[in-house]
Amino acid sequence: MELEHQMRRGEKAIIKQINAYHILQDIVKSEKQAAKKQELKKLQQEQKLQEEPLVRVAGKYTKLDRETPVSFSEELTGNFRTLKPKGNPLLDRFDSLHKRNKIEIGRPKKTRKAKNFRHDMRGAQVVEIRREEYERTKRSILKKIRRRLVILGVIIGLLAVVAFALGGVIRGYYMNILKFHRVFGRVSLVNLYFIYAAVSLVFSFHGFYIDGKWRKLQQDGNRLILHVRSFFVLGVGSWALALWLGIATLSAFGLVEVQYISSSSPNLIYLTTLVMVTVHLLVSPWLLRTIHRKGSQADEFFGTASQRKPRRQGSAKAGLNRNRSGFFNEEGNASISHLQLAMEGEEEPPRSARRQSPSPRPVSSRDPVPTRDVVEVPPPAEPQGYHQIPFASPVFLMDPEANLPPPEFWQLWKQTKTTGAFSCSFANQPSRADLERHLEAHGFHVVAVEQKDSVLQVYFYGSQYGTDTVFLCEFVLLFARRFFQATFKCEDRDSASNFVTRFNLQDLLIVES
Repeated sequence: MELEHQMRRGEKAIIKQINAYHILQDIVKSEKQAAKKQELKKLQQEQKLQEEPLVRVAGKYTKLDRETPVSFSEELTGNFRTLKPKGNPLLDRFDSLHKRNKIEIGRPKKTRKAKNFRHDMRGAQVVEIRREEYERTKRSILKKIRRRLVILGVIIGLLAVVAFALGGVIRGYYMNILKFHRVFGRVSLVNLYFIYAAVSLVFSFHGFYIDGKWRKLQQDGNRLILHVRSFFVLGVGSWALALWLGIATLSAFGLVEVQYISSSSPNLIYLTTLVMVTVHLLVSPWLLRTIHRKGSQADEFFGTASQRKPRRQGSAKAGLNRNRSGFFNEEGNASISHLQLAMEGEEEPPRSARRQSPSPRPVSSRDPVPTRDVVEVPPPAEPQGYHQIPFASPVFLMDPEANLPPPEFWQLWKQTKTTGAFSCSFANQPSRADLERHLEAHGFHVVAVEQKDSVLQVYFYGSQYGTDTVFLCEFVLLFARRFFQATFKCEDRDSASNFVTRFNLQDLLIVES
């Protein structure tokens, strides 16, 4: 036994010596590696300081002393799992920007306001839309509206028939049950079935009426939009009645357990009512929302009723109303109304005052009636669209020697508010030279002309003889759409109508009626 103990003690002593030797070797090895790393760091630091450019620190250029990472080849070998993770990405980004002198230590960066808005003196930009794209978008919108009208009409019509049937069954067989006689909002539950069914049927039939008269209603866009808006209002009312009927049914019956629903007929009526109301409350808002949104888009295409057709007041008053008739392009963008409407809502004098006021110009053979700004032309000499263009009065004189430099024109154009505008569709193809020649012949002075692709934009001005009144105007002609638009500015709104009548557009454009 003693020999065994001595042998074990000897083995332990040998193992301790071996372990101490290995530990000493590891320590020596790690110290050698550390010393080698330090030497490499010093060498790389010296080389880096020699090659690295100066960096701005607190306003002064200096060489930045940073920690230099050093790794042996043994540490860089192996796969991705054995590689050491990189440092903080924010700190790495900071060092990268610092190397390129993008940031400066010790000075906060000043915040600057973004200047991405260009102030210039150009006029309104005209966006040209192809006719095919316009028609395709219009057809797509109208198709979606019509489809949803039919779907809603079918669904709500079926629900209305079910409500009528439930109301008839209650009135014929279950009038002795007090739950159906409970009053909610001054209306009993049994009468609420018939009210809901009646409004839903009106709503459904109105949708079928719009679908049946669809082609005819498209001829008058305002009428179609009016029916679509009415359909939306009826849909909201029907949805509110469905909600009312559901709340009244739940208040009368409460929450009935599933196992007792099939035990009696009133409970089956209760279940049918809840299913009917749930379908209405879920389906109707989704489709009505699309109809309302697409209806607003269609309203932009059609315009109002006054922008779809020119209003004529009869043949007896045609001679007095030639200068007041309106004409509009097919898209309903803008209009030439009579000159007071073109000047943004300025009220015209009463009819009696216009009749009693003396004419400011002598009576000519062309104008036998002493009116203020109306010229009557014999019917044989009237071209197409002649009633839709304002005429010039010979009493108003333009100043041919007016001189307004372009910088002053642009400054005045920017400072003066818009007095009025009008537009129309034309059938001919006037050129740039024809337009400039026409304006110069009528006393206007062209400042700038810009023609790009099929868009012609002209800026010009005019001045009344003997006064300081200056009239500024812009013509835009879109030849692809045969569309003409004029925007004019004048500080004296009363004399703006005289300048507009000086355009004599009937000599330049053939207006589509």
